Amino acid sequence: MFKTLTLLFIGLVLSLVCPAQQLPGDLRSEQVALCLSRNQIVPGDTLDVEGLVTCMAADSARPYSRYVYVECVSTTDSVMLRKKVSCNDRGHFATRLPIGIDWTEGPCVVRAYTRLMTNFASESFATQPLWLGRTLPALPADSNKLACEMVVVGGPLHEGVPQHVALWLHDGAGRPIVRSLYLSNAQGDTLATVKTSTSGLALLTYVPPIGEACYLKPEGGESKFAMPLSNNEAPQLLAFINDGTIRYQISGTLPSDGVRLISYDRISGLVEYGIDHKLAGVLPRRHTPEVQSLFLADRQGRVLAETTLYVPQKRSDSLALTLPDTLHNGQELSSLLAGEKPVIVRIVPADAPALPAEAALRYVCDYASELPFPADSYALPDSLRQSDLRVWLSAARFKRFPLTAGLLSPEEIYRQLPEEVLTFGGTVWQPNERPLRGGQVVAYNVETTNVYEAETDEQGRFSIAVDDFSDSDLFFIQARPAKGRSDIFYKYVMRPDTFPEVHDIARCLPFAWWKASTMTGQRSLDFDKPYRQLPGAVVQAKVLPPDTVTTERFYHRNYMDRSEIEKWNCTTMAQVLEHLQGVYVAYSAEGIPYIRSRRGVSVLGSVTMDGDNTSGYSGIPILLDGIRVDASEVMNLTPREIESVEYLTPRKALKYISSLDGCLYIQTRRGNSEHSSIRREGIFYSPLGLSPAGTTHPLQWKTLRAGHYKILLDRGTGLNTSSHILFLTVNE
Repeated sequence: MFKTLTLLFIGLVLSLVCPAQQLPGDLRSEQVALCLSRNQIVPGDTLDVEGLVTCMAADSARPYSRYVYVECVSTTDSVMLRKKVSCNDRGHFATRLPIGIDWTEGPCVVRAYTRLMTNFASESFATQPLWLGRTLPALPADSNKLACEMVVVGGPLHEGVPQHVALWLHDGAGRPIVRSLYLSNAQGDTLATVKTSTSGLALLTYVPPIGEACYLKPEGGESKFAMPLSNNEAPQLLAFINDGTIRYQISGTLPSDGVRLISYDRISGLVEYGIDHKLAGVLPRRHTPEVQSLFLADRQGRVLAETTLYVPQKRSDSLALTLPDTLHNGQELSSLLAGEKPVIVRIVPADAPALPAEAALRYVCDYASELPFPADSYALPDSLRQSDLRVWLSAARFKRFPLTAGLLSPEEIYRQLPEEVLTFGGTVWQPNERPLRGGQVVAYNVETTNVYEAETDEQGRFSIAVDDFSDSDLFFIQARPAKGRSDIFYKYVMRPDTFPEVHDIARCLPFAWWKASTMTGQRSLDFDKPYRQLPGAVVQAKVLPPDTVTTERFYHRNYMDRSEIEKWNCTTMAQVLEHLQGVYVAYSAEGIPYIRSRRGVSVLGSVTMDGDNTSGYSGIPILLDGIRVDASEVMNLTPREIESVEYLTPRKALKYISSLDGCLYIQTRRGNSEHSSIRREGIFYSPLGLSPAGTTHPLQWKTLRAGHYKILLDRGTGLNTSSHILFLTVNE
C-alpha cells in the first residue's frame, strides 16, 4: 500500500509540476547551480552562498522541492557544516556559512542538494571548491614539463578500425597548453595531427595499426606519450548522429545471451532499442536533445560500454555587452552592466575555478570525465565553446544513476519524495510496549506558539507537517489516545534524519588546486579510482532529557504561568488573556467586560447546571483562587498579582464547577498552589530547521583591487540558463 501511494504521489507531483512527455519512471530530477561569493576565505570568516534549484525535465524549470541542503565538506570526507535553506517558487536561495576558526587550512568543497536528488548518486550534487587560508599556494612556474591525459571514446581501444581519443594537454601544474600534437608509429611515421584548444582539449581520430605501438609527440618538445593499450576483446560502442538518425557500431566479445542497447536523454527518458542482434545499424530519433547517452548492456542491465552524443543547439540568448579591457581601482562597474538582467553575477579572480550555471545544470550534474571541464570556454565564441564541449562529453560517463537502478520501478527509485513542506515524525509506544494505534500526536512550537496535529497509524507511526521554522526552534510533543486516559507516560521514538554519505569528495576539486594542496601536505588524488556510492549517514533525532517535559497545557496555549506572563511583558489582564487561544475578551453595549470561549457557547447561554447566570451576558464562569468572580473584577487585577491562568475545557472544569462552556481558572500569587502542579507527559524535540537567509554580495562594485578578474553572468532558468564569462583587468 505504501509503495502504491508513493508511486501515485510521484506521478501526481511530476505531472502537475512539469507536464512533459516523460513519465514518472523516466528519472527526472532536479539540480542546483551553486555559486560562492568567493573561492578563497579565511577560517572564522563568513561565506555568502547563492544558488538556483531547477527541474531536470526538458520543458520546465520549476523545482519540485522548496528546501536545499548546503554542506561544507573536507577533503577527508567529513561534513564540517550543514545548513537547510528555503528557496522561492523560482528556485532561488541564498544563505551564509560561518567558517569555523579551527578548520584546517587547505582545499574543501561546498555542495548542495535537495531531498529528491538523494534518490540518485551524490556524485551528481552541485559542488564548488573553496580554499581555506589567507593565501593560495603558488603553482609551479615551470611549464616545460608536459602531461597528457587520454580517454578512448566508447570503450577500450580497438586496432584496425577508426578510433576516437579525447585528450587534455597540460603542464605540471595543471595549466592547459595550446600546441600541435603528432601521432607516429614506432618507425616515426606520422599517422595523424591534432591541435589542442585554449582549454588544452582535442579529439584525435585515427586507425590504430595492428600490433604496433603509437606515440603522441608535442610540437617543439622531446617528450612523447604512449597511446592507450588496445583490447579488441572488450566490448566497444561507437555512435554518431547524421541526418537526424543515430548510426551505431558494436564490436568486441559479447555475452552469449545477447545485449541490450538503451538510450537516455532528458526529453524521452530511458528508451530501449530493439536491435535484433545487429552489431551495426541506424536508430531513429523522435526528439533532438542536446546530449544523449547510449548504453550497451547485458540482459541484466549491467553496462558493458557507453558513449555520449552531443548535438550543439543554437543559443537564443546572446550577450550584447562589451567591457573595456582595463578598469581603474574604484571605478563604477554597475553602469557598465546596465541593461543586463542576469540571475546571478559573480566576480572572481581570473584563475579561480568558478563553474558557470549553464555548465552545472546542463552537463556537469549528469556527466563526469577524467578530463577537466572547459569552464573558461564560456568566454569564447559559440563555435569554439561547442568544440570544447564535444571533446569533454565524448570522454564523459553518465553518473546521475547506474543503468540497473534506472530500470527499476519508480517506487524503488523515489524513496525520498520532494520536500514541499517541513515534516518530522516518529513512533509512539504505550507503557506495555505496544504501539499507540489511532491516537493523536500534538506538536507545539515553543517559539512561534503554533500547534500542529497528526494521527498515529496501526504501528504507532506519525508524521506532522509544520510551517517553516528556524534551526533553533524547539517543539513540545505529546500523544493522546483515541479513547481512555490521556495522562499516560508514552515512549516517543523520533524518526532520525538520513543524509547522503560523502566519499571521494576531493574528486570535485580542480586539478590545479590538488597540485597546490599536495604542497601543503594534503593527500594525493587518484583519478583512476572508481567512484563508489556509500549508504546514507543517519543522524539521530535531537530529543531533550526527560526532566524538561511538561503537560498538554504547554502546547495548547490555554495555560500561562508566571514565566510566560513575564516573557510576553504583559501590563494588563487583557494582554494576558490575548495569549490564551481558547478565550477572548468581549464587552457589552454598556461597556461591561465578559470572557467568552472561542469554541462557542452552549445552547443555554452561559448558564451553569445550577441555573445561575455568569454575569448576565454570554461569558464563561471565572474562578479566582477557586472562588467565582465577575470578569470586571478580573480585569482590575494587575499581571504582577497572577501566578497562572488556565482555560479549562468543560470536562476538566467539572472538578470545580458544572459549566457547559468550561471555565477560566486564575490563581494569584497568594492563592492555593495545588492546581498549578504540572504533570509531565511529553518530550521536547529539536529537528533540523531552516538557517536564516543571507544577503549575498558577490559583486563588490568599488572595492576591486588591482589584478585580473573574470565576470560570470548567468541568465535564464533551468535548461534555458545561458552563461557568459568576461575577463577584466583592474589597474591601480
